[in-house]
Amino acid sequence: MTRGRPSLRAIEEGVGVAAKRGVVIENNPLKKSPFDLYIIRPNDVVAVKVKRVRSCIREPKEIAMIFKSEITEIRTQQLPTLVQRELWILAPWGAWQFFLIMDDRIIEMSAAGAPVRSSLQDPEKPIPPGAPSVFLAEAPRVSVPRSGFLCPYYVQVRG
Repeated sequence: MTRGRPSLRAIEEGVGVAAKRGVVIENNPLKKSPFDLYIIRPNDVVAVKVKRVRSCIREPKEIAMIFKSEITEIRTQQLPTLVQRELWILAPWGAWQFFLIMDDRIIEMSAAGAPVRSSLQDPEKPIPPGAPSVFLAEAPRVSVPRSGFLCPYYVQVRG
């Protein structure tokens, strides 16, 4: 579980950043959801957890140590494959860092949602074939199944 109370100021600032990437749905911080924001884009949905940190994260390995419980909680959520999981970090001096949380790795992202080159060049884990749409210049259009489809936002908030 997460430590401490929700970072309300960080979430408020994160809404502004997220609005540049798509339609934003802000989750009620009093709900027991692991995500604070949802970004709805034409081809996918991004579930975002916003946290504050006291120092700059130099590489994705550091975030795995600092926010171990949060990352575990994010990874264990059962979401459809078109939902990407991200952890956004706000430093005290106002600098944002964005991380894509995958099942087997963490990739640093830019504010626009593109992967940062240095985080992609991990010699231990190269990019797998058939990587998610975030690595493609243009994501393929996916039709959403109408029968039996549950909105990921609804699934997380209904409880």
